[in-house]
Amino acid sequence: MLEEFYCFSSQNFDGMLEWFNKYLPDFNKYDDYMQLQDANPDASEVVVLSQYGAIKWLQLNRLDYQQVVTSTPEELRTEIKDNRDLILSGSTKPTSAEKKR
Repeated sequence: MLEEFYCFSSQNFDGMLEWFNKYLPDFNKYDDYMQLQDANPDASEVVVLSQYGAIKWLQLNRLDYQQVVTSTPEELRTEIKDNRDLILSGSTKPTSAEKKR
C-alpha cells in the first residue's frame, strides 16, 4: 500500500497513472482536480498529478485524514497562543534532552 503512495512522492508518472486508472479512472473530470490545475498553471502535469494523487491516496487510505487536517491548525494555534511570550522574546524552552544535561 505504501508503494502506491511512493509513486506520488517520487513523481513516478507511470505509477501515478496506474493508480488513477485503478482507483479514480475519471479523476481528470473531477472539479477539485480541475481547480488544482487552474490554480497551478505553471506546474507540470507530473507535479499536479503527484499533489492531487497524494491527497486522494490519503483520503482513501487514511479515513481520519480530514479530521487530522482540520485539527492540526487548531492545535498549532493553541500552542502558539500558549507560548506567545516565549516566541516574542526570541528565546526557546529547553528540550527534555537539554534539561537532563
